[in-house]
Amino acid sequence: MLLTNGTCERLLQGKSKGIGSIVQYIGMERVPAEDSSTLAQRYRITISDGQMCLRVMVSPFLNDLIEKNMMRVLDVIQIVDTLRCSRAGHAVVIVTQLSVIGSAYEQVGFPRMLNTIVDEINSEDVLEPERSSPPIASSAPPTIHSVPSSPLANRTTRSERVTDAASKAPYAAAADKRKETKKREDAYEKRMLDKLYPGMNGRWQVMVRVVRNSGRMVGRMDETRVRSLLTVMDASGKMTISAWTGPAIILTDTMQIGKVYTVSNAQIIKPPKQYTVGDIRYQIKITSASRVKEVLDDGTVPNLTFDPLPIGELKTCSAGSCDVVSIINRVSGLLKVTKRSESLREWCSSVEEDSYGPQDDAVLLCECTVVDNSGYSCRVALWNKDAETFEGKVGDVLMLKDARITTFAGVSLTTGDGTGFLVNPPIPATRAMKDWFRVKGQFCTFTELSDAAFGACSSRQASSTVGERGLLTVSEAVAEEIGADTVWESFKTRAKLRSVQTSKIAYEACTQEGCNGGVEKVDDHFKCRACRATVAETRYCYRLNVIITDGNDEISATMFDQVGENLLGIPADEMEDYRINQKSEYNRLIQRVLDWYMFTVQARTSTDTGLIMYNIVYCER
Repeated sequence: MLLTNGTCERLLQGKSKGIGSIVQYIGMERVPAEDSSTLAQRYRITISDGQMCLRVMVSPFLNDLIEKNMMRVLDVIQIVDTLRCSRAGHAVVIVTQLSVIGSAYEQVGFPRMLNTIVDEINSEDVLEPERSSPPIASSAPPTIHSVPSSPLANRTTRSERVTDAASKAPYAAAADKRKETKKREDAYEKRMLDKLYPGMNGRWQVMVRVVRNSGRMVGRMDETRVRSLLTVMDASGKMTISAWTGPAIILTDTMQIGKVYTVSNAQIIKPPKQYTVGDIRYQIKITSASRVKEVLDDGTVPNLTFDPLPIGELKTCSAGSCDVVSIINRVSGLLKVTKRSESLREWCSSVEEDSYGPQDDAVLLCECTVVDNSGYSCRVALWNKDAETFEGKVGDVLMLKDARITTFAGVSLTTGDGTGFLVNPPIPATRAMKDWFRVKGQFCTFTELSDAAFGACSSRQASSTVGERGLLTVSEAVAEEIGADTVWESFKTRAKLRSVQTSKIAYEACTQEGCNGGVEKVDDHFKCRACRATVAETRYCYRLNVIITDGNDEISATMFDQVGENLLGIPADEMEDYRINQKSEYNRLIQRVLDWYMFTVQARTSTDTGLIMYNIVYCER
C-alpha cells in the first residue's frame, strides 16, 4: 500500500484538504476536556505520509472508530475531508471524515514530525484574519531616546539575592541531576548486539528496538514461577532478552514493541536451545540492577522489518523463529485436545511452554497446512487464544511474524507469546501469492516437512504428512517396510478402497469433549480407558477395518472416527442404526464409497503382535 507523499505538509500549509490521500495512523492521545460533564472526549492522532508526520484532531463524530477499536495504530486510512484553523499560535488540522483501508504490520518509513507553530510555517496562505492586512507604514521612524541609568539602579539587596537563589535551587538541582545522569551514561561503552559475549563486565550499553515481548508468562510446571521473554534488534542482528525476577520483569513490562531503548548493567548468558533466535548464540539477562530507558528514535536502529522465509528453507532450520507468507491448504477447525498421549506431551514440551498455558489436560488447538511456491508445505499449530481467533480458510494468505520453528515430528511452525499473524494482510505479496495459487499452486503436489499426525487422536488432525518421500504406491510402502519400527511413520498413496468390513464398524466411546477413548461398563456407568473419566452415557465412534490396493499389493488398515465420517458422509450413530435396522440401505452406503482415493497412512510395528499395523488418517477422492 503506497502512502500519498507530501500530504502532511500540504494539510499543514492549507494548500490541500487531503481528500483521497492515503496516510498511516501511527499514534493517538486523549485531549483533556475543559468541562468533562458537557463535552465529548476529544482525540488527537498522528498521521504519516511516510516522510513527514503531523498531529491532527479528530472530529467527535469519529470517536467510535477509536473507542471501539475499528481503527488501530498502524492502520492505513484514507482522508475524506478536513478543516484547518489556528489556535494559540498553532495551525490545527481537524479530520472530519475518513475511511479505514486496512492494517499494516509495521510503520512505513522514518517520518519526521512537522512544526505547527504558525509563525514558522512556510505558507503563502493566510493563517489568521488579523494578519491579512499589511501593517501601516509610518512616515518616519520613531526617535528612541536612551536615558542613562544611575550606578545604583541595578543593585539588589541581600534578601532579594537570597530569595532569587532559593527560587532557582530546584531547577539547578534538576539540571545537575541531568548532567550527572548523562555523565554516567556516557561512561558506558556503546556496543552492538553481535559484539556481546558471556563474561563481559557491566560497563556496556546497547540501543535496541523491541521486536517481540511475550509479557509475563506463568511456568507450566510451577505457576508461581513467572518470566518474560523479548526479542530485540539493532543494525547487527537480533537477540533475546529474558527476565526471571520481579524487579527485572517490571523493567521488561515497560518495553513496547517497535520502540527504542537503551539497556545496560545486564548479564550476557548462553540460553537454553529453545530460547535461541536464528544464529544468535547469547541472551541478555535483565536483573534488578539493570537499567532500561526509552530513547528518541532517531533512525539509528533499523525499523521493524518483515523478512519472509520460503517454506522450503525451513528444512535446514533446527530452532529459532521466522517470518512466513504462505497459502492455507488445509484447516482442522478448532479442537479441544488433551495431553494424555506421550506423543502429544512430547509435542507440547517441544513448543514454548506457555504457548498453551499452565499445566492442564485440555488445550485449544487449530492446525492448518500451508504451502508456497518453493514446492514445500508444513503444518502450523495455533494455540488457545490464537486458535479461537483464527478465521483463515483454504485459499487465504497467512502471514506469520516470529513464528516458532519446532523439530518434533519433522519441521513445523507454532504460535507463541509474541507471535503475530494476519489473514489476507494488505501487502503486495498477498495478491501475488493468491494469483500464484489460483493459476498454478492449487494443482501442484508439495513435499511436506511435518512427518507425523497430531491432535486429539489421529483421526482429528488436519493432515498427516510424508516428509521427503513423496507419493508412494502401496507396493512400494510394503517393499520398503515402512512402519517396521515401533515409532509411527507416515506416507501418502493413491489407492482403491477395495472393501470395508461390515460386521462391525463402530465402538462405544467416551462422551467427554476431545476424547474418543473406548469405554467399559462398571455397574450403572461407564469408565473411559483413555481419559479415565466416568460417564453415564456413551456414543458411537467409527472404527472401520478396510483393505486398500494399488492393483499389485494391498494392506489392511483402520479408519477412526472423523476419517470414517468424512468417507461415509454420516455420523457413526446413524450408520450403526442402518446396520441394525436397515440392512439394504446400509450395504448401499458401503458400496458407494468403494473407489480410488488419495490416502495418508500411518504405520508402525505392534509391540504385542510384532506385525505392522496401518491407520488411515486422511483420505480424499
